[in-house]
Amino acid sequence: MLPALTELATVRVRQTRGYHYCEICVRDLGEDAGDAVRQGAIAHESAEFEVRGDDVVYAAPQLLLHYVAAHEYLPPAEFCAAALGAAS
Repeated sequence: MLPALTELATVRVRQTRGYHYCEICVRDLGEDAGDAVRQGAIAHESAEFEVRGDDVVYAAPQLLLHYVAAHEYLPPAEFCAAALGAAS
């Protein structure tokens, strides 16, 4: 799954002007989170990527790659099927 998402995420869409930081990493670091953010040690992203399936286009945050790799998040089955089908 991760290789397919990584390939699809190379095309960034809907770029924002700021970053979204991984809320799980921030929570886990507790009081040290502020220092980690300033040092660039917490995953952050600022755009989305698209996954095209049958008659549907999913918008996913770039940070999804981090959630899958670092926190073992598994997107819904329909999204996974579309990502695996779209990447090539």
